[in-house]
Amino acid sequence: MSLKKYKATLEEMINGPESSTPFLNSDRGHNAVVMQVILDKAAHIKMFCGELSIFRKEFKDKVEASYPIDNEGQEIMDGLKCALDKFLRDGKKLEIIMEHPFLDLFYADEIYKNTLREYSIKGNIELYRIKNGEQSVKMGVARNHFTVADNKMYRQEIKADRHEAICCLNNTTNAEILSNYFDSLKHLLAEPIPLT
Repeated sequence: MSLKKYKATLEEMINGPESSTPFLNSDRGHNAVVMQVILDKAAHIKMFCGELSIFRKEFKDKVEASYPIDNEGQEIMDGLKCALDKFLRDGKKLEIIMEHPFLDLFYADEIYKNTLREYSIKGNIELYRIKNGEQSVKMGVARNHFTVADNKMYRQEIKADRHEAICCLNNTTNAEILSNYFDSLKHLLAEPIPLT
C-alpha cells in the first residue's frame, strides 16, 4: 500500500468506529505516517525510544529511498516535519525517554536539531535518558519501544530493527498501561538530558 493511501486510511479510521481496532505498522514509512497522524491529533505525547531515530536524517533517507515513486517518501517525511513543528508551535507537549541517547543530541541531525533545542528550552519537549542502560536492562526495562498519546493512541514496536509495530488510535485501556509504564520509567530510572 502506498504511504499516501495508508495515511488516508488512518485519517478515516481515527474518526470512525474502527478507531479502536489495532493495526500493523510494517516499516519506517508506516512509522512516519503513524507518527504524523498522532502529531496531528494529539495534545500530549510520550515516547520511549532507542535513539530518537524517527527524527534523524538517517531515518529520513531510508524512508525516501524505500518510497521513491512520485517522491512519496520525501513527501511523507516533509509532512512529519511540518506536523512536529505545528504540534510544538501550538504549545503541545512531547516527552521523550531515550534508552541509548546519542552523545551529541542537538548536533546529530541537521533537520531537527533546531526544533529539538528551541522547544526543549521552551519546555514543550522534555528529554530524558535511562540512567544506566546496562542496569536497567537487568531490571527488565528493555521493553519494546512505544509512543502513547492522550492516553488513547499508541504505537508499540514488536520488531524494532524493522520498525514493525502494533498501533491503535483509540484504546484507552492499552494506552493508559503504556502511559503509566512511561511515567514509572521517567520517575524511577530516567534522568533529564542536559541542554548544554
